[in-house]
Parts: sequence; C-alpha cells; structure tokens
Amino acid sequence: MKTAMTRLMLMLVGLVAAVAGATPTYPFVIQSELSLSEPPTLQCELCHKNNKQDATSTTTPFVLTMKSRGLTSNNEQSLMSALAAIKTDLTDSDADGITDYDELLADTNPNGAGATVSDAPRYGCGANIVPGALMAMLAAVVLRAVSRRRPRPMS
Repeated sequence: MKTAMTRLMLMLVGLVAAVAGATPTYPFVIQSELSLSEPPTLQCELCHKNNKQDATSTTTPFVLTMKSRGLTSNNEQSLMSALAAIKTDLTDSDADGITDYDELLADTNPNGAGATVSDAPRYGCGANIVPGALMAMLAAVVLRAVSRRRPRPMS
C-alpha cells in the first residue's frame, strides 16, 4: 500500500511541475552546481519572460543560450551539462562583458546589459501554480493524510 501511495505522490508532483510549465528544482540545481549559499535571486525570470511560467515563455537570452547547450525541461542533468558548457565557453548572453556563469555567481541578471536583480520571489518557479495543479496538490495532501491513518483495532 505504501509503495502505491509513494508512486501516486511522485506522479502528482510531476503533474504539478508539468502543469505549471516550470521546473521548480532548477534554481536549487544552480545553487548546488555553483556552490552558492542560496538559490539565485532571479529564479523564474532567468528563463521565463513576463513572469509567466509556461513552455511558451522560455525565451530569455539566457535560457536560449542554455537550450543551445542542451537544456531541456524537467531534466536536471541537462541543466548541469549546460551550466558546465557556458562556463567553459565563457558565454555572455547579454554582451555586457560579464559571462553568464559569472553573473550567476554574482547573483546578477545574465539577460540584459546593466540589468539588475529584480524583487523576484525567493520561493522558486513552482509557486506560480495554475488551479488544476493546486487541485492536484490538494488531492495529494488528502491522499497522504488518509494513507497515514492507523487502522482501528478490531473488536
């Protein structure tokens, strides 16, 4: 029973990420790969334009560079490989003289010359959840709570 419930929970988490159109783990992968003390201040805005987190909004200069180096959605290994490539290639998506990798290290915006860090939310892309995903999360919480109930002893 617990194995089935665990599988269901993992499927629901995947559904939430897919519906939201974002890969919520990416800011934390960047943090880990670059040995940052915190995830980048710019999280959603690194890849998504106009604060939209759907597949059609991934058109920032930085994400286009990352995609050209193999980045794909929901694939942390592709992010790690693309980060290594921009470090090696000394890529500068906004042509401001500072490499994208160095801008990530400095917590500045690699998407525009002179661009600064916005007041971006500190909680990652996964926070912009559409109603269907919210219902899936609620269902997951309810299922988890029900699965943890202890059976009553038989009289």
